[in-house]
Amino acid sequence: YGVRITMNGNTCSAVSRTVYLQVAPDETPTIVANGDMVLCNGSSVELAGPIDALAYNWSNGETSQTIEVTESGSYVLTIQGACQNWFSDPMDITVVAEQAPVVPNSTVVIPAPQPVTLTATGSNLTWYDAPTGGNVVGTGNSFVTPEIQIPTYYYVEGVDTAFGALHDVGMMMPSGGNQYSGDNNTNAITYFDVYAPCTLVSVRVYTDLPGVRNFQLFDDGGNLLNNTVVNVTPDSMDVVLNWDLTPGINYYIGTDASYNQVIPNGTGGANPRLKRNSVGVSYPYTIDGTLSITGNSIGSQYYYYFYDWKVQNPSLICTTDRIPVFIDFAVSTNDVVWEGFSIFPNPSTGLVQITSTEFQGTQVYVMDMMGRTLLTTELTGQTTSLPLNGISAGVYQVLLVNEKGKRVEKLLVK
Repeated sequence: YGVRITMNGNTCSAVSRTVYLQVAPDETPTIVANGDMVLCNGSSVELAGPIDALAYNWSNGETSQTIEVTESGSYVLTIQGACQNWFSDPMDITVVAEQAPVVPNSTVVIPAPQPVTLTATGSNLTWYDAPTGGNVVGTGNSFVTPEIQIPTYYYVEGVDTAFGALHDVGMMMPSGGNQYSGDNNTNAITYFDVYAPCTLVSVRVYTDLPGVRNFQLFDDGGNLLNNTVVNVTPDSMDVVLNWDLTPGINYYIGTDASYNQVIPNGTGGANPRLKRNSVGVSYPYTIDGTLSITGNSIGSQYYYYFYDWKVQNPSLICTTDRIPVFIDFAVSTNDVVWEGFSIFPNPSTGLVQITSTEFQGTQVYVMDMMGRTLLTTELTGQTTSLPLNGISAGVYQVLLVNEKGKRVEKLLVK
């Protein structure tokens, strides 16, 4: 609104500033997820509301414009508008609560060198020889080790999978004015854009003539990316495609004219004899952030062939922490009391000497507290120097093993 003021007797006028007036303006907030909405346990995603609201009230009690979410739930934002409070649509967040493998015995004691069967329960278990990285040594709920000669650690981790959300998009079915395409040579294609990796699982088609069709996927440059040959039967049929899609624009899906021309009792033309629709068509048909069906090669008043698209987001693979299992020898049968034994100096700054009357055939292993072997050598006499080059400060185990048994000593490196 504005006002212009004039005065009789002259041609001058003045114009006020403009005042914009809205009656109960719609201020429904939109939540934006700055990241994936399906998370592994221990991960988070930021949810953000509009930046210019007077106040924020999230369904989890927080009051800032953005929040960090680490738990599954349906999150709603309420903001204070000019005339009333406004509520967002729910934002559903799923956190995969992957369960660490359950190991019945974290320490397994054996009387003598031998293979050991280790067991655990969990989902898709893998066994390793190191707490991180390392080598895969087995899979499944049980693992038989090689013959254990020294105290040894193994590690087991599990994998949980959260299947991606499955969406429906496009017209669900012909709604009126439908025909089996146009003339004999009409072979329409449908255009769509892809915003995020996904899978086109299936589409539904309608026909009155059974026969083999070849469904084809092309990119913007006309390159054939995928195809699926299906024997289509009346009246309707879900055609399973399982085509993996990557982000891009102007993809298109259609049928192969050479297959259409030999449909039994068909028209002999390029027409696939699949039903189109010309009532209530309204492009685009969109899955927010994933995919949008944008049109076809004939005209926006038509919807061609492919109904009820099933589109699935990628699955999320979540890996648990690794659980250690320690294999040791029974103290009563394996520990040996060695005369004249010493490790000096202890604590050490980088070089120690091991003195022992039991040195013939004695192997020495320096291991960290996770059981990883860092250094291996053999005693060469009653006194043997043991350099600790490259070993960082910390607490370690020195294991000595010979045919009579073993001895374990702690070593502190400064």
